[in-house]
Amino acid sequence: MRWRAGIAGALIASACLAVAPAASAADSRPREVDYRDLSKSDAEVFMLVHATRSEEADVRRELEHSPTVARFAFVDHHDALTVARRIFRKNKKLANSLKAVDLPTSFRVDLRSLDARDAFISHFEALPGVDSVEHPFTAAERERALKLKARSEACGTVADAEIFMKVNATPAEEDAVADALARIGGIASVKRLSHEDAKAAFDCLFADDPRLAGATAAELPVSFRLEFDDPTALERVLRTIYPMSGVDTIQH
Repeated sequence: MRWRAGIAGALIASACLAVAPAASAADSRPREVDYRDLSKSDAEVFMLVHATRSEEADVRRELEHSPTVARFAFVDHHDALTVARRIFRKNKKLANSLKAVDLPTSFRVDLRSLDARDAFISHFEALPGVDSVEHPFTAAERERALKLKARSEACGTVADAEIFMKVNATPAEEDAVADALARIGGIASVKRLSHEDAKAAFDCLFADDPRLAGATAAELPVSFRLEFDDPTALERVLRTIYPMSGVDTIQH
């Protein structure tokens, strides 16, 4: 769960490939396939609608060299339109109103192991031009997500987005994020949560999980909880805040 991964402030180690002969290394590299050959994927990296070709190329290079990726497929604007019209085929008025230019490109991804999914999501969501990384839930994950959503509402932790700093982020890095948020239009409110606030939220959210008992305030990150009055503000937040020093992840 992205929230849990962020609030725990877990460090994700970089995976290393073993040295192998050139032919074997080439064979083990991720393959790019047609998007129609990858209709069911482990994850899909959605670009921002106005992501540049350079940003798409950077994401493709990351996929081509990722040791966690088995194969991937690129869905361009026109492919996305074909997919969207198929999804909304029963609503002809909506389907006919869709335009390719208004739909984001994406990369569908097959992972070598689902154990690497959380690390994959954290890495790719931080890349410039990426909006989000979506993935299908297993039945168990769906049940946990529903329970967490209900508990989040009970604990008052629901927000349009939340920026999690790294656990060891400095006060100067936190202040820089606060100043940057103040300059972004479309944000209705910003609530800065201290380590102690994070501890209270953590204890409320995971009160029934004995595996997480004992976490201290110092082990939990400072965060910024956002409410938007303009939905396009999220794109500006992602572009501005993700590259900043001390930022770990943004949940939205």
